[in-house]
Amino acid sequence: MMTKEVFYRKVGRNYIAISEYDSDYSHSFREGAHLVVCIPKGQSRLFNIEPEFAPMIAAGVFAREAIATVIVKATDIRPSKTPLTPAQLNAWNALSKAFGEENHHLLWPSAYEASEAAVKALQDEANVLLSNPAVRSSYEHFMLMCKLSKEEK
Repeated sequence: MMTKEVFYRKVGRNYIAISEYDSDYSHSFREGAHLVVCIPKGQSRLFNIEPEFAPMIAAGVFAREAIATVIVKATDIRPSKTPLTPAQLNAWNALSKAFGEENHHLLWPSAYEASEAAVKALQDEANVLLSNPAVRSSYEHFMLMCKLSKEEK
């Protein structure tokens, strides 16, 4: 359904056009490969992507929440030796409260560790998506077309 609408603002006794919305323009795509992914919480439009990366990018959109959760967990502050039991964790928290955090060393995971956890979550999501035979077949056909088009150039 095409929608074109002009928005007006009343100034004194007159109405002045202040903006225009055109669904044809808003939903059009420029030249290149684009990916549109619709998920329960929204929609993602990515422009000028490399077609070979479409499955990974789509998996990333689906896995965005899981990746964010993994990154938060992977970069959580922790003592230099991770407590192994709930009792040790309680003791650590008591020490932090009693002495203040500046009196003992803390360790944060590196950005590399966090990105490793995120990539693993992305791979897991891609494996779930590709476990569907129809998705797997479509992906293999897509990759074949990409390879054939590259060889032709």
